[in-house]
Amino acid sequence: MMRVWVLRSTAATALATLALALMGSSASAETWRQPERSGDVGTYSYSPDPAPCGSLSESAAPSNVTLDIVSLAVRHDKDTVALRARFRDLTTWANRGLSFDLQTDGKAFEIQVDRPRKGAPVAAALYEGRKIPDQTEECGLSVEIIEGRPCRELSVEVAPDQDRVTVVMARQCIHKPRWIRAGVHNEVYRHGTWFWDAWAPRDTDAEALIGPFGPKVRRG
Repeated sequence: MMRVWVLRSTAATALATLALALMGSSASAETWRQPERSGDVGTYSYSPDPAPCGSLSESAAPSNVTLDIVSLAVRHDKDTVALRARFRDLTTWANRGLSFDLQTDGKAFEIQVDRPRKGAPVAAALYEGRKIPDQTEECGLSVEIIEGRPCRELSVEVAPDQDRVTVVMARQCIHKPRWIRAGVHNEVYRHGTWFWDAWAPRDTDAEALIGPFGPKVRRG
């Protein structure tokens, strides 16, 4: 029996049903999909030594299958945007943070998918990026500002037995862009160590904090 965790507002139900049914192809929508190498989950842990900035230790965790993103797909039509990430094995959700990142011809956005604790429902929220002056403090850390943006027509479907997470929203929530570029990453914190993976084909920067992004997908 397939297990599916769904958060869906009443206003979003029709949009989500249509977009999910047509994710593969449509004459009135532009679609894009690209696989990503498997077995590339990484880890990092922080130590306060040496002062003042401390240090990060990085390593690979190829046996971690539940965080391992293996493909990303986008569907962009005149009314909706649908984003889908597939994983090597999604049967364990854990307390991960998952984000779909978007660049558009206007602004940048982030859709955060989260289940804050075991047994809690999966929720999705839309954020809009804000430009700030380039600031980097002495330890090389930079600041990113995002602001919550209301979007009633936003839904998320987590289907563990199909190893996929799908987000659907109305285009008006992101100012009806002419095109979008999408990325996705997820991470989880366990026993002092962060485990993470991002959709990152071999010709992109796998360590990008926001992105990397796929090509422009124009409105169909």
